[in-house]
Amino acid sequence: MKTDLLNKNNLRKYRKRAGLEQKQVAFPLNRSSPDEISRYERGLHRPNLETAMKLAVIYRVPIRLIYYKLFEHCRSEINERKRLNPQLLPDPNWTLESRKQLKNEELCFYGDLLKNHIPNALELETANKHTVNLINTISFYRQGLNPYPKDN
Repeated sequence: MKTDLLNKNNLRKYRKRAGLEQKQVAFPLNRSSPDEISRYERGLHRPNLETAMKLAVIYRVPIRLIYYKLFEHCRSEINERKRLNPQLLPDPNWTLESRKQLKNEELCFYGDLLKNHIPNALELETANKHTVNLINTISFYRQGLNPYPKDN
């Protein structure tokens, strides 16, 4: 039951959003037929890491969004382990130099998308919406407000 939930993915959704057929996805993956793509989409098989990365490239979406349920499960599992044994994990505020470097190297998904091709109307609208949300969030933080208050 748990495995079924974790095998759920958004591959079909992102393939459709990209306007591709299964056979069009099979070709760049060097597959002779779309059968394997169908099995991935239905959650019958999970692609290996390399294939998952290739699918992310084809669909122009991060792997964590394609496998959102699995990503959230992994996040929950790690957070629970942190909660149970905080002393076994690195300090969340690890060295300042490393954090600065990570922030400088961190990729902006929409920025990367926009610089690599001419975006379609949906991509522009989505990037614009996310940009506005990001600016609003930054404004809240600058005012000393939490834009994501916890429900009590």
